[in-house]
Amino acid sequence: MKKLLILSMFLGVTALSSRAAAASPLTSSLPAGALATFETSHMGAAIDRASGLLTKLLPLLGAGNQPGDASDMLSLIKPALKGSLGNEGVLGVFAVSGNGGTFAPGVLAVSRLNADARALLKSSMPTGKGKATVGRYSFVRSDDLFVGMTQDLAYASTDKALLMSYLGRLSGKSAPTLARATSYSAPMNAVGQQELRAYLNFSGIAKVVRSQFATFGFPRLLAPLVDAVDTLGQLGAGISTNAAGLSGVSALVANGNGADKSLYSILTHSTDSFNVQKIVPADAEAVSVSACDPLKGEYAARWLSRIDLLDPTGFLSDTQLAHNLEVQSRYVGDECAQVTLKGGLKASMGSSNTLASLNYSVTYQKLTDEEAARAHMQGFAASVNKSLQAALKATKSQLTRLAGSDPQMKAQLQALTGSLNLDLFAKINYVYAIRDGYLLTALSQKALDSAMNATSSIADAPDFQAQNFAASGGGFQFARPTATPFSKADIQKLIQAQLAQSNLGALYDKQTQQMIQPIAGVLADLINRYGGSSGQTSVSGNLIVTKANINYKW
Repeated sequence: MKKLLILSMFLGVTALSSRAAAASPLTSSLPAGALATFETSHMGAAIDRASGLLTKLLPLLGAGNQPGDASDMLSLIKPALKGSLGNEGVLGVFAVSGNGGTFAPGVLAVSRLNADARALLKSSMPTGKGKATVGRYSFVRSDDLFVGMTQDLAYASTDKALLMSYLGRLSGKSAPTLARATSYSAPMNAVGQQELRAYLNFSGIAKVVRSQFATFGFPRLLAPLVDAVDTLGQLGAGISTNAAGLSGVSALVANGNGADKSLYSILTHSTDSFNVQKIVPADAEAVSVSACDPLKGEYAARWLSRIDLLDPTGFLSDTQLAHNLEVQSRYVGDECAQVTLKGGLKASMGSSNTLASLNYSVTYQKLTDEEAARAHMQGFAASVNKSLQAALKATKSQLTRLAGSDPQMKAQLQALTGSLNLDLFAKINYVYAIRDGYLLTALSQKALDSAMNATSSIADAPDFQAQNFAASGGGFQFARPTATPFSKADIQKLIQAQLAQSNLGALYDKQTQQMIQPIAGVLADLINRYGGSSGQTSVSGNLIVTKANINYKW
């Protein structure tokens, strides 16, 4: 914990200054080969936008009794927040040499300083013997950390060699840096400048895992999993606030040299034309359309075959799910959609039934052979429903045997059964229909009927048309705010339902209800500020980029 606090402190001394803004990015001196980074940049505006929300939340968290108290507290905290997160900071995770030829995670944190931040940090810097120097830069050991600072930089690391490697580059040593590494620059250049950014090198992680396994023998069962991680390549993501809400970008650079060729094909698949929006109900709350490679079902089947024997309920074996997915791959096309019907958001958040959202969820898949789909789906759906009931019965039987004759154990298992809502799962019904060349599936007849009976499509809705989505590429996402805003009573009912499911319903007395009222009001207000979202995914070679916007009233 102390180690994390000191690392956070080093990240927290970043300050707004023209000198820092003109300096090279911190990643320009970090060693190449980072497995992950977490970065901040120019977050002052984000802190200002969030302060209004914090003013509402702080009194509920016990930080002041009135909104004015919270406002006064924030006026003291905001300069420190802007000084710490408002300019630039980076935390990188690296694989460093461990014992016996193994690797261990090493963390390197760097931030910039202005005069005030330097003065604040200087008083907490360790003093005494043991100072080491690399070029013009020095550091000392503090417990398990190696820390140091200059006029405008603070740095800390869990590994001495890692910190010395960084300081060497900072001193002008010619060596590979993170900013110039293609594995980093390819996704992060696509992400661009953002207030918050993150980077994950899946291929690098897979390489480390393989080297670790090599020391004691590589388990064959895990080889496909590591191959899949390697094929994911590198991922970059970023998010920024703006006056209308938030915007974000993610960029995945899939590894074409990875061993999992099927996964690579699925990741980089795109289509020339999307048409499913023409049959999605006009009042749908959300729709996520993707160019899904027909290999997806066959690929999932291979993974299910590997874990079939590990399924304690027998569901995978009884349904022959792997085989059925392989068959399905022969008649589905490359266009898929997941749709949330009108009322889905409120049902998922405002109902005591944790499966209520299933009444509003429908999956669409383009068909290449309707006759084959009809012939196969009848038996497949019946098998799924029969096997699901058998699996639930087997689970309950196993829990009963586990309890034996011990009354206390029986009570605990009954509570567990209630919290898992096993009785609700018994009401799930896997159903399907075919409409206009698409296979529609759902886990509720109500949801399927709503989708099938729709007389107008979202493609004709003005708010959907205003997004001007490309009708080709990797896909798009569109979501509306809930049609009926959440009320204080909705949130109170939800809290009461959650307490009841956790066997704490007896605690929801009149006094508790009065205490929850202000919290429920604030939560309802925060939820109702959401104004919908949209996003578009493009595919260019092995680069998959998604750009999204979330509307939110700060």
